[in-house]
Amino acid sequence: MSKSFEEITRPDNGPLVELNNNMQEVFSQYRKNGKSVEPIITQQALPVVPEFVGDGIAWDEQSDKSIAEVLKDVFTTDDKDLKEAGLWIKNNSEKYIIARNIGYTVEKPQLFYLKNKMTGLNLVLEQSFNATGKHVGELFREFDMQYIATDEQEARLYKNTFSKAEINNMDAGSYEQIKVEGGE
Repeated sequence: MSKSFEEITRPDNGPLVELNNNMQEVFSQYRKNGKSVEPIITQQALPVVPEFVGDGIAWDEQSDKSIAEVLKDVFTTDDKDLKEAGLWIKNNSEKYIIARNIGYTVEKPQLFYLKNKMTGLNLVLEQSFNATGKHVGELFREFDMQYIATDEQEARLYKNTFSKAEINNMDAGSYEQIKVEGGE
């Protein structure tokens, strides 16, 4: 019943020794060449989405709406009932899924100054707010130079650059469109 010391044999650890030696060789090669090794997986570029889609994604995430819920809503709704962001998601669902999973970059639209072709004056949209800060109206005015806001308050009150979409929604036929350098 009892075994003597001579009868006990050590288990065969040959495979473990071989694995350890192989790993030591791999580590040695890595230490020699590690800095020159190219990463196998390249960083995937973030998808670029229009600003209105970025706003929609932020809203969906804030309201804890899952990707599946958004896609179900978009694909079960008639196109005529979808807003601009919904139509974009329907036509770019793969890009939307990637944007929700790994992040996205918001496309900045090209902006323009509008200069009256006859008077040479620049168009500025003046915003009006009441004492509580609620937006109560707006008025287009013209200035003899390109208006540059000096602080955040002025930037909130006066808008002098417009996107193509905004220009298309106004009667701006008598205005020359001057690109803003840098597009923003």
